[in-house]
Amino acid sequence: MPRKTIESPASLDPIHDLIYRNSKALVLKLALEMDLFTAFDDEPRTSEELSTVLQCEEKGIQATADALTAMGFLTKHDSKYQLAPTTAAFLVKGSPSYYGDSYLDAVLPWAWQTDDIAANAIRGGDGIGKSIIDDDSVAMWKGWCETRYISRETHAADARENWGLILEQHTVPEGAHLVDVACGNAFFTFTYLQNHPHASTVAIDRAPEVLEVTRKTSRWFDVFDRTQFVAADVRNVPTKPHAFDLAYIGGIMYILSAEEIDSTLKNVHRALKPGGLIVLETMIADGEHQESEAELIQTFRRLLYNGGRVPTFDEYADHLTTVGFADAKRLSHTIVVAHRK
Repeated sequence: MPRKTIESPASLDPIHDLIYRNSKALVLKLALEMDLFTAFDDEPRTSEELSTVLQCEEKGIQATADALTAMGFLTKHDSKYQLAPTTAAFLVKGSPSYYGDSYLDAVLPWAWQTDDIAANAIRGGDGIGKSIIDDDSVAMWKGWCETRYISRETHAADARENWGLILEQHTVPEGAHLVDVACGNAFFTFTYLQNHPHASTVAIDRAPEVLEVTRKTSRWFDVFDRTQFVAADVRNVPTKPHAFDLAYIGGIMYILSAEEIDSTLKNVHRALKPGGLIVLETMIADGEHQESEAELIQTFRRLLYNGGRVPTFDEYADHLTTVGFADAKRLSHTIVVAHRK
């Protein structure tokens, strides 16, 4: 018998908190196993210097050191890392007060993989070569969209707030034709259609299974008749040139490689009318990669997957400019907009 769909208010926060905590535990575990803290030898070190001492690729060490900085185990100033007092006292191998072995035992060593996949991904800097937007990830994304459907009223309210920021500074034509790339639930574009009865949208997602949830969401918004559903890869948007007034790409951008970001933006640029607006809603790292713990832990996770990291606003702006967009601006912690030339 199929399980009943949950309609009552629910939150993923306890689950996400556990995933986040486990990621942080893995950062410290790998640092200890790689003797990263011992490599300082009581001196500040750049990521390049650490990579030389540890004989690892720099970007893997940088992602790990930045995450450790966000967690408070290192400090960072002028691109040089230094041991925090707690780290110097308890996590440097050879110290009389070394606690590293106790930590490794406390995090249940039998619960971790024993084939050194994660450590080798950090040392090599290119990750394990896993993409989370390919066929073997469809069930994960469908599940993600189903959980968001449960809390759809909250997501719709967030979307309306973001539209408020955008429409304060940018004009969207009455009866605009929108495209939602890697649409998921398409809360952002459906919210606009709900408030603009002459607007329409194309919802694009790689997986037909995800588009099942998109259709369900569109009916809840009462915009199904003004939505076209297209199953296609975000990196190759199959639309006519100059077809749309506005393109929206949600959180998927930060998990793509640099090449995938460029190919996706290039296709979206082709699909937009001259002067059309692109909206990116995604995770954005600070310029120095040292302020936000969430972004730095996620950068560490991205490195493990495919050798990438969460881009900064300047990096997103460079990608946009490279493919022909102009006037890139950051409107909030997660919103970037630009115009098609």
